[in-house]
Amino acid sequence: MIVVTGRMVQSVRRFLAPAELGEPVICYQGAVVADAQGQWLRHEPIPRELAKEALAALKAEGYDPNVYIDDELYVSHLSKAASDYAGAIESMAARMPHWSAPVATAATPLGRSNALPPDGD
Repeated sequence: MIVVTGRMVQSVRRFLAPAELGEPVICYQGAVVADAQGQWLRHEPIPRELAKEALAALKAEGYDPNVYIDDELYVSHLSKAASDYAGAIESMAARMPHWSAPVATAATPLGRSNALPPDGD
């Protein structure tokens, strides 16, 4: 059985570990294929310029995007919603890098920033 999901590799591996499946997993809506040990076999990242354009469009619409780089979650704004989301997937939320990383695996909108409580930043 091959599992296909939108989840992060590290997240799906925690859920599948008890099943002791030896097949690869397909994560990030197909952007990453990893073996049973979590080693990436294929990675189709979002090119940097396209990711920057998408993030700018999300921010212009009032969303605080999440970005996944090397199976780590980065957020543009350390809000309560971002912290809650990071806790739910058991991953650390860190401020989004200033695109020092060459590519992003995925980018998703978290929610409209004007709908979230201020976080003191």
